Amino acid sequence: MAHARPFAGLAAMKERAASIWARSARKTGSRRSARTRASARKTAQRWASQEQANAKTASAETLAALADANRAYEAKFGHIYIVCATGKSADEMLALARARLANEAATELARSPPTSSERITELRLEKMVSG
Repeated sequence: MAHARPFAGLAAMKERAASIWARSARKTGSRRSARTRASARKTAQRWASQEQANAKTASAETLAALADANRAYEAKFGHIYIVCATGKSADEMLALARARLANEAATELARSPPTSSERITELRLEKMVSG
C-alpha cells in the first residue's frame, strides 16, 4: 500500500487493498491476516480492541467455547480464525466460527468476498481517513 501512494481517495485505497488481498490469496492459497509493521501495531491493537468490544460482555462459557473454536479452526485449516468482529457479539462470532468449521478447506478459502481480512482492512482504512 505504501508503495502505491498517493491515492486519489478512500475508494482508490480500498481498490488497491482488495487487489493486494486477491494477489496474496492467489500466491499463498490463503487469505491469512497480514502482519503489521511495529509502528502500526499499537494502532491496530487499539482498533482490534474496539472492534471486539462486544465480546467483552460475554459469559465465561461463551468465551471458553470461542477459544475452543479458534483452536479447532487453526488445527483444521492451518491458520487463525478471522472474522470481522465489528458490531458482533461473542455469541454471533461463535456461531460463525462453528458454521465455518463445517466447511471443507476449499470452501473456506473461497468464501465470497469481501473476506473477513478484507473487510477488516476496509474498516481500518476508513478509520485512518476519518482521523
